[in-house]
Amino acid sequence: MKRVVVMLADGFEEIEALAPVDLLRRAGVEVLTVGAELVKGSRGINVASDISVNDFLEDCKKNGLPDAIIVPGGLNGTKNLANCKKAQNLLLEMWQEKKIVCAICAAPVIVLSPLGILKNKNYTCYPTMENDFAEFAGENWQEKVSGATHHTDNVVIDENLITSRGAGTALDFSFAIIEKLCGSEVKEKVKNSIVA
Repeated sequence: MKRVVVMLADGFEEIEALAPVDLLRRAGVEVLTVGAELVKGSRGINVASDISVNDFLEDCKKNGLPDAIIVPGGLNGTKNLANCKKAQNLLLEMWQEKKIVCAICAAPVIVLSPLGILKNKNYTCYPTMENDFAEFAGENWQEKVSGATHHTDNVVIDENLITSRGAGTALDFSFAIIEKLCGSEVKEKVKNSIVA
């Protein structure tokens, strides 16, 4: 069974986090939400995480890394994840191990760019945030995003990187992740089951 982790921090965008959780579980994927015991979304919806960051990292030592990691948007949520050293280390380790890294809305710029994950990659993000690397990518930001090419498609896939634009593209984002993990037949089955 494929395993996916969704990183949650206070201020996360609910649709961007929970649509993938729902649809991936419908596709038969094991999905864990990782964060504080109770995480408050950007619209005030409280979500109980499946597992804490510390417990998840211990689990990874025993059972290995998951197949994919999802980083939802939400301005405050992404800033909180970008400031969480454990989350950043996990993302970087997954990227270096060629696992699937998925980010939507503000997350590609705020969370991924400081780690150099967008370097030489095609990506998308929330409109106009492609102009904000200097603010969020930190020191040597030009080097960290060198060769990154922004697109305005709802979803952009570049090898093991999947990015998307925002809450309105959360279903497209979820289906792209399902197809990458499980194939087009499973994706179509899930789409049909929810009348998408």
